[in-house]
Amino acid sequence: MYTLSWFYVVPAILTYYFSQQLPVFRNRVLVIGIMILMLLIPSLRIDWQTDVKDHMHYINYLPLWTLVLILAGKSLYKNLTSQEFADQNLLSISNFWVCIGVLIFYLESTFMLGILYMYPQAEISLIQTALNFSHSLGGLMLLIIGISLFAPTLFAKTYKFS
Repeated sequence: MYTLSWFYVVPAILTYYFSQQLPVFRNRVLVIGIMILMLLIPSLRIDWQTDVKDHMHYINYLPLWTLVLILAGKSLYKNLTSQEFADQNLLSISNFWVCIGVLIFYLESTFMLGILYMYPQAEISLIQTALNFSHSLGGLMLLIIGISLFAPTLFAKTYKFS
């Protein structure tokens, strides 16, 4: 269940969420098509490292995580430079918080799993500590996404002039 949700469902939902912000329908369909292709590649169990059988390969999921990171970065850049949000408090924009949470978690996961992939002989205690940290950041990402729904209310500019 963990593998299904963190490696398939969450990136698919995030890719769909960020693709809805693309300006042209053709771009949305293209991004969703690329996402489906990237979800199918690990499902085919392509084994690029033949000495380890039945192992969740980091390299298979790296393209999908990179797609999520690119879409989140593009969305964050749009939030920071768009004239639509020029007169709003940046903290009151829900999409800003979603982008920040996604960038923090996926950058950390890519870095951490990359290190564990490059150095598989690491101690079990180090691996367990790194995975616990990654799980904590995953929970923090979901908490940030959940709280971002309340950001417009919490950070709204309301001035009362007497």
